[in-house]
Amino acid sequence: MIRTIFSACLVAGLAAAAPATAQSDNVRDLHCFAVERGTHALVNLDTYSVIEATAGPGPFHFSADNFDLMGIACRRNTPVPQPNDYKVALSGLALYVDVERGDTPVSTMLHIVDDQFVLRIVNGSLTAAEREQATAQIERYYDRVNAGTEPGPTGR
Repeated sequence: MIRTIFSACLVAGLAAAAPATAQSDNVRDLHCFAVERGTHALVNLDTYSVIEATAGPGPFHFSADNFDLMGIACRRNTPVPQPNDYKVALSGLALYVDVERGDTPVSTMLHIVDDQFVLRIVNGSLTAAEREQATAQIERYYDRVNAGTEPGPTGR
């Protein structure tokens, strides 16, 4: 019940944040929010971008004053996880991504469950090509962790 309410609020909040954008090869965060644990409130992050914040070497760090952070939600032009999105999950936070597609937005959540990367489809569906790309991306996450260049999943 809470997940359904949260998912609907997340989709509504992200959909209101930025105009619809067609998918393109130039993936970018159109708008991001911090998601508060417990209340699931969305806190506007203005010009913040997870793609930019995870681009450099090293782990992902994000601190939020005055509230308990459970994740980051971003509006993007593709639901396919990006090369460094796994850093958010490794930090113990969920990464929610929303893509506007006509009448049915697509919403995903990347997180760690039982030491495994999990990409949940919260709303809508991925195309066959997107499923293939997402699966390949998650395999690359495991390759990085298994190579010892990144710490393993810690889950939350």
